[in-house]
Amino acid sequence: MLKFVCSSMLEKTYLPGQTGWDTCAPVWSCIQEVGTEITLSDPEFLLKVAVYTRQELNIRITANFLLALTAHLPNSKPHLRRYFCSAVQLPSDWLEVTRIYSQCFSTSLPSCLKKALADKFKQFSEYQLAKYNTRKHRCKHSKKKRKEVSPKKWLEWAKIVSVDQQDLKKHVQSAQRVAADKKVNEFNMKKLIKRLHIKEPAELVMSILGKRYPTDVRAFWRSGLSGVWQSERANQRMRLKQPETWETRLSQEGNKAETWEKLIDNNSLPFMAMLRNLRNMITQGISNKHHDKILKRLNSKSAVIQSRQFPFRFLSAYKVVLSLSSSVGGGVNVKTSKKETLRKIVRKIPRSSNFRHIDWLTMSRQRLRTALSIPFIRGVYNSNIRTQQKNRLKILSLELLQRYGEALDKAVQISCKHNIPPLSGHTLIFFMSFTSTTGVKGADFCLPPETLNENMENTNLSPTMMEVSLLLAMMIRYCSEHTQFVLADNEGLQEIQVESGGLLENVRRVVKLIEEFKNLPQKMLHDHFFSKLLEEKTKVSTQRIYEYYMSDYVLAMMSVERFQKACIRKPLLVNILLNQRIANIDSSDDPKTLHLDGFSEQILRFISEFGSSRLLDHVEQMDKLHKIPPPTGSTAKQERAADIMPLPAVPKL
Repeated sequence: MLKFVCSSMLEKTYLPGQTGWDTCAPVWSCIQEVGTEITLSDPEFLLKVAVYTRQELNIRITANFLLALTAHLPNSKPHLRRYFCSAVQLPSDWLEVTRIYSQCFSTSLPSCLKKALADKFKQFSEYQLAKYNTRKHRCKHSKKKRKEVSPKKWLEWAKIVSVDQQDLKKHVQSAQRVAADKKVNEFNMKKLIKRLHIKEPAELVMSILGKRYPTDVRAFWRSGLSGVWQSERANQRMRLKQPETWETRLSQEGNKAETWEKLIDNNSLPFMAMLRNLRNMITQGISNKHHDKILKRLNSKSAVIQSRQFPFRFLSAYKVVLSLSSSVGGGVNVKTSKKETLRKIVRKIPRSSNFRHIDWLTMSRQRLRTALSIPFIRGVYNSNIRTQQKNRLKILSLELLQRYGEALDKAVQISCKHNIPPLSGHTLIFFMSFTSTTGVKGADFCLPPETLNENMENTNLSPTMMEVSLLLAMMIRYCSEHTQFVLADNEGLQEIQVESGGLLENVRRVVKLIEEFKNLPQKMLHDHFFSKLLEEKTKVSTQRIYEYYMSDYVLAMMSVERFQKACIRKPLLVNILLNQRIANIDSSDDPKTLHLDGFSEQILRFISEFGSSRLLDHVEQMDKLHKIPPPTGSTAKQERAADIMPLPAVPKL
């Protein structure tokens, strides 16, 4: 069960309730099937897993699906109300549990779920309710529906850019971020309050429903409002107080340097928001004093640890700094810039073998501009041109960008050392992904060059499959108790020593070693290497084997599997295949073998959580750790939370 819960971190394509959630995404069907069997013997286990998933793994969708599932299963229904308040943290979770149950199981809500929802509503503050009851959530925003593109139009566009019709369609759809349809017109706070007949707290309920304030004392007494009747508010529409957040301030005052400076001075800009908005703050031209404050936060060990962000988040911010560095220097020919901008957009469209002979590098300007008749290309082109024009208006200092690069480099080291949960025992990393230079879907970061000057010559910031694999492998190496790093192919392998320097320095060094390994005349045989490990009686009770490969290395895989079977205590074997389009996990019966397909930032968290030997015992203690009340009529004395040893905290992404 815990294996499928952890693997749900990688599932982003099909969410519960969407079309194909139970057929195209096997992880949800597996959770439902296994959960139904477990509930027959232990009715509370699924609820403990839901609390663990939300409180410690911080996976909202999986925790909400588990709550909806327990509300559907007869054996777990009596216990749902006790665990519900600990597993639901936000009003968005409160609404999503209802949506998932209605779309996956039944449109009629069971009484146990209704009572649990009413209990949790009383715990929400006015700030929380106002933040998740915006105009969009109340269906007050205008939603323009896009016209469906006809097959004839797709064919016409494909001829313009000389690609296959299906390739163009897939490329356009992959670039568009389609928001999940959460049926806000059916599942919103106002409708759910009416459906559940919630009346308390009266002030918040009346404000969400848009009721008018009582006109006299008698009406005030009947309404259930607390306090004293206020005559000046009589017959006025009641509203929730608008929450003061950095988003609302930015929306009111605009994306200006003064707005960002106010947010920084008032400490109103959270760490994650600061990382995601580095481009806006730099290009809008905030003062050096405020740049120093941001750099101080990025260099602060305590601030980076407290943010609980994985290294990938800082590398995404690094990518922004590198993209800005390419616009430093001035003297850019505008016509050439526009032509090259359009050329880069068109060249990114994948081409089949039938159109490989067409070279857009030598295409005329007139032929290039015909591609602007395609709405998608025109939209991306205009967006890029606007960004370039904004960057030219601001004088960007290369020295400032270098300071940001150094600060983010340091933040990556701190995050890698402290924000990734430690992996105990012996970890063997088998690296077998050094032939591909293609990109990885979902990897919105880059491997920074040694200097920003080097980047100004290289305009491609997307990481290759080898670079993503190396970053993952090196992060695992840094958080492991004892590690062996091995380069391998079908001919043999070579163990390399990772130096004690920085993460990015070691990744660049290993890239150079890989080039030498390809041309190495003599390599150690796979069986000889594993036999040596067995002869030295290497402790393998907690060993994990990680493999990064992009093609079938049959001989190497056979040696790994033979070693796994020869160990007294079978180690955990994790195979990560990065060249898959959709993140997925196999559902094999072997609990010690995992095959992860595709890339996700959640892979590090998945490996650390699934590899914990004390995970099951820890989940069993969730009711005591979070002070879940015992069943009605139970005489068992609840254990103190201080007597229970919790697992290390997991960083939130």
